[in-house]
Amino acid sequence: MKTNNIKEISFTGRVNFNKKLTKPMVDYANKILDHPFSGTTARERIANSTYDVEIYSRVSKKTIHPRLFFISNFAILRDPKKFSFTTKFIHFSPSKGVSIHSTVAEGAYELNEHLTRFEEYKSSHAYAYNTFGEKVSAFFKKMFGIRK
Repeated sequence: MKTNNIKEISFTGRVNFNKKLTKPMVDYANKILDHPFSGTTARERIANSTYDVEIYSRVSKKTIHPRLFFISNFAILRDPKKFSFTTKFIHFSPSKGVSIHSTVAEGAYELNEHLTRFEEYKSSHAYAYNTFGEKVSAFFKKMFGIRK
């Protein structure tokens, strides 16, 4: 008899590009995602995780040095009696962003720093989740008083 564990359900993290990104920005972002850093690419790291990364930019017609910013979010279960009551937390990349005129290695380093900081930020909060399976797990952990 084979039992399915709820944590074995695969969720592939996605990379979402903002609609206002220009073609050179999307090309640079794809190069950053495919550049190997510490043995794996950021795209592989995101695909094996339970969170999504959105890449956006604040550009206008007069922008000389456009920059890319990264954002990831998660939710926290607050009250075990109310299954749907949650609070959302958003983690932004550093305020300076990544210039598209910098090297691909620098951009890959900034993206991996964002992912590392986000994972630490998410693990520091008890009952944090991104998927329905994590939400059910957090619900039962909170109900039985398990912190981690």
